[in-house]
Amino acid sequence: MMEQKRQRAVAGGYIRTIAVRLIFLQYIDTRCSKGCPPTLHDRRDGNKAQTPSPKELVFGLKVLSKGGRAILQHGKTARDSHDALSLAISCFNVLSGMAKSNGEAANEMKDVLLDEAFDVYSALPNAAALFEKEQQADMSTNEDDASTQADNSSVDWPTIVLHHLDAAKNFIDEHCNEALNDEGKSALKYAALQRFLPQLARLCLKQGSHFAEIGMNEHAMKALEINVTATNSCLGNIKEEKGRTEKKNEAQMLQNLEADIVVLSIESFYLLSSVLQSLGEKQDALGCLDQVEIYMNEKHERDEELHGNTMSDLGSGNDFVFSEDAIGPAKDKADIKNRSQTALTKSRHIHSREKAILSSRKIQLLTDNPSKEDERCIDDQLSSMVDLVLKKEESTLVETNVEKDEILKLTLQTIRSVHVKRKMSGISNGGGLALDPYRLMFDKLSKSHQLRPFVVLDKLSAILSIAFGVRQRKLEHEYESIDQEALILADQYLSSFKRDNTLNTNTTLFVDTNNSMKTELLNAAKEQFALAVSLYHSWDVYEICAKWASMLKDIHETSKVSPEHGEDPILAEVLSVLAHSLSMSGSHAEGVKRAREAYEKHKCVNNLATLFHCAARHEHADTLLEFDNALNELSTSDHDDILEHFPRFSNSCVENEAEGGGELLLGVQERWLNLQLRSKNLGTCLDKKAVCESPSGHSVLDLLCAYLENFEHVSSSQKDRQKTESMCEYLGHIVDGVLRLLQVCRDRKQEKLTGRRKKKNTSKENSEGSIEFDSIWNDTATQKLLGDRSQCVFVSEALWNIGNQLMTASVLDDATYDSRALAADLFAASHDFILMVSSSWVNLSIVPSILSHTLLFQIIVFAQSEEEEGARLSKLDYDVKYEPEKFAVPSFNDASATAASDISSEFSAQCLLLSAAVTVDYLESSGRDQSSAKSLLRRTLHRLAQSQQEFELNCRKKAQVSKMIALLTMRCILGLGEDSFAFQTCNDGLCATLLKLHINNAVASEEEFLILKQVKSMSDSALQKRMTHTDRVLTKLCSDMLQKSGAFVVGGISLGDLQRKMIQSSVSVEEAIGVFQEIDNAVKKARTGKDGTSYSAGDFAWFTVEAHNRGVLDEKHAKTFHTFALNFADFSTKEVRCYKQQMMNAFTKSVQKLDFPKSMSV
Repeated sequence: MMEQKRQRAVAGGYIRTIAVRLIFLQYIDTRCSKGCPPTLHDRRDGNKAQTPSPKELVFGLKVLSKGGRAILQHGKTARDSHDALSLAISCFNVLSGMAKSNGEAANEMKDVLLDEAFDVYSALPNAAALFEKEQQADMSTNEDDASTQADNSSVDWPTIVLHHLDAAKNFIDEHCNEALNDEGKSALKYAALQRFLPQLARLCLKQGSHFAEIGMNEHAMKALEINVTATNSCLGNIKEEKGRTEKKNEAQMLQNLEADIVVLSIESFYLLSSVLQSLGEKQDALGCLDQVEIYMNEKHERDEELHGNTMSDLGSGNDFVFSEDAIGPAKDKADIKNRSQTALTKSRHIHSREKAILSSRKIQLLTDNPSKEDERCIDDQLSSMVDLVLKKEESTLVETNVEKDEILKLTLQTIRSVHVKRKMSGISNGGGLALDPYRLMFDKLSKSHQLRPFVVLDKLSAILSIAFGVRQRKLEHEYESIDQEALILADQYLSSFKRDNTLNTNTTLFVDTNNSMKTELLNAAKEQFALAVSLYHSWDVYEICAKWASMLKDIHETSKVSPEHGEDPILAEVLSVLAHSLSMSGSHAEGVKRAREAYEKHKCVNNLATLFHCAARHEHADTLLEFDNALNELSTSDHDDILEHFPRFSNSCVENEAEGGGELLLGVQERWLNLQLRSKNLGTCLDKKAVCESPSGHSVLDLLCAYLENFEHVSSSQKDRQKTESMCEYLGHIVDGVLRLLQVCRDRKQEKLTGRRKKKNTSKENSEGSIEFDSIWNDTATQKLLGDRSQCVFVSEALWNIGNQLMTASVLDDATYDSRALAADLFAASHDFILMVSSSWVNLSIVPSILSHTLLFQIIVFAQSEEEEGARLSKLDYDVKYEPEKFAVPSFNDASATAASDISSEFSAQCLLLSAAVTVDYLESSGRDQSSAKSLLRRTLHRLAQSQQEFELNCRKKAQVSKMIALLTMRCILGLGEDSFAFQTCNDGLCATLLKLHINNAVASEEEFLILKQVKSMSDSALQKRMTHTDRVLTKLCSDMLQKSGAFVVGGISLGDLQRKMIQSSVSVEEAIGVFQEIDNAVKKARTGKDGTSYSAGDFAWFTVEAHNRGVLDEKHAKTFHTFALNFADFSTKEVRCYKQQMMNAFTKSVQKLDFPKSMSV
């Protein structure tokens, strides 16, 4: 509604302006520009068409005046309003000129028209002042349009404003001066006194104030000169009118008008003195203040005279008037007398306040490069201000609240300013003697005076300002003396306060005035002491800060009216600063004590930070325990309020690194990460993809990188088993938590496509139509909250290093804790973090700053996926996503092989392989219970399966890797102790793979029998675990390995012993016959001379006896077994050969039973 009214007013103004300009089109000189408004042609050459008529001029003046003022008031458009108003003035000027010779025009020049013209004159300076704002707006926008730039050219608006002010003054001089001296023109005379001159003065004061504010002191001087001229003229004419008038109403009006003009004059002279001071005219500025003093004294004398006249008229019964209000005739004399006395007292109080302000202003002028005479004048002015304070106390209007006592506040403020300047000047000039202005107050106030403590506090404030000044100027030789002076004064005040200012806290119906004053004094003391604590704490002057904080604590406790027990946030904050200062100054035990008090007074995170800092500097043993207890008390659902303070905890640890801060810092980092991962705000921002800062200001990976780096440093020197175990437990939880968070984010943001990975290309080709990779690292919110991919690589390398460090520490003789299980998990986590980076992460503009010289960087660069740039991932395999019921087993059958993750690398495969190896070694040497061991072994098999797939995809030298995977798989299945599962796995290609690897090693002339020895060891282990089927398979594998290599005895492993075991453990006749057939083949080779035999006579003796006995017992296969027995007999021991005839008879008998020819040769 208001906006609509404003728009209608602006529209009406433009309509009026346009209408008049259309009517006056032939009379207007259109040669105008911005700041140079249009005017009327003033050609009185007889051609009536060139000059408008008087009535048209009056019409133009009124309409343009109304339209221009509407645009000025509501539109705030400089040129439009200025042009309209200037054209209106042009109408008036033409009419005024015509009035001198044209009777019709002279008739139109009436007082009402003068009022209208003056309204225009008074509006023009404000319209011209709008050019300033428009020019500032034009400078900020920098329009590119040339025409606009030309129109927005610079305008000398200050000169235009002064021109219009001078024009308004000339208008009054021309049209009103004659009326002021003419009794017949009373209406115009009073219009000049009541309206024209005061309005001109106010207008000049307004523009002069603005000029002074923006630093245009010369222009301000000119505007104020017009102002002073107007006020002096107005006051002079008022005095003349007061002397001539006999009408009481007129006298009352003139009296009130004079009071207003005096106030306006005082304000003008104050501003003028300030301008003159800025221009360096010190004496002229003092002269302005002297004029202010004259006005003030005259006003005070008038008020005293008015009161005297009132009392005199009251006694004589005559009528009377007041300077403020008229008293009605119905008031009785007692009431009139009381009101008159109250008005006088109020007037005196105002006069005292104005005198104090004037003295303060003079002192400000005199303290600018003061001479000795100026110093004397300053002391005189200060003394008069002190007298005003004491005189005011005798008044009935004395403020009971010191805070509201303007004279006292101004006096103390002035004394403080003089004291600081003199003190600083004396220090700067080599310690010259400077008078203490506070002595003027102390000399006139008794020791029991109620204002004396306030003066003491104000001096304390001044000394603190001096302490700030000497530190700002780095005058170090003055630090101690100023600090001690402040402490001595504070101690004296505190002693008197405790003695004389005990608050009465009893509940009463009425408030004691003394109690109110004491409460105010107490608040002022708290403010000053708190300021001192803040200053010295910010300067790191902890010893002195502790003293101030201790005194502030005493003041607070002295004034305390609440119960001793319960929360007290203010006292807690004071105790917190005291504790920190004591701790930093070396009083560690006392600092911790005060910090605990502060926390108990108010349990908040800020006080916890102080307690932690003090405890960290004093006693590391219990710091984290106390910290955990406090965190449990303060923890909220989102933890964000605590997380914001964790940088402070971390900094406290870093500051105490030499005293064990590294271990303490690790504990803080553990809890920091733990709370960060549990923060609901973090999860909410990730879900909404909101770009916001992390609760603690650091991303998750930022914290994890710093934590891992510190862990590596601390764990290398940690010897305490309990601490090591706790550190490792935290590490495992944190790494797992971060991985799960990243995995959840990636699963949510990454769209997966099914299908196998494309074959690697030897050259890189970029496809123009490739689709941009949809990665979590491309999300700004993720980068702010979680971190970037380069940090992910750093974490992967750090986990690899820590895992190796833990493995090394676990095998040392003095190892206190076997951390190989954690090392295995860290290797697997390193695999997951490197997968998180994604196949397109290798950007040489990002990574080299962190890993350009590391082996890990080189591994990833050469082993990364080489599929088309920008292709989406076909599969993501993270160890953290392992599900026990879906564990996989390495595949040794090419037909059943599956594709690995497209983002895998040789390094990621190595991580999983090393993790599996460490886990197997750890389980074989530790006493883990059967259930947990089996769970770990199943997960290890899963890791081996994934590692196998990734090696298949990325590794070029696969033989060695295949051997490790096969042997580790064998150890895992033996560790599980499930005979059927192990037997099936061996027959599904594991044994065939080991045999193939054994043969390849023999061809490559490597250590031929390493695999054989390991398989033999695992066979023995299977036998001990009663895994009979697995034992048979492994024994057969050992036998095959020896036969393939042509050896009979290797490192205590005898082919004969293996075949004995195979025969004994055979579960079928065919299986036993197969073993005997292998032995028989070896014998036949020996007979034909193709090869020698390395079976011992004892072996042949056992084979012979075993074959014969099996032939006797098994009639169906008797012939076969007896044949083997006869073939082996010749190589047997003498004792066995003695039974060859009996064996021949048994063979013959078996042949006869089968109805075979007797002539069959052996």
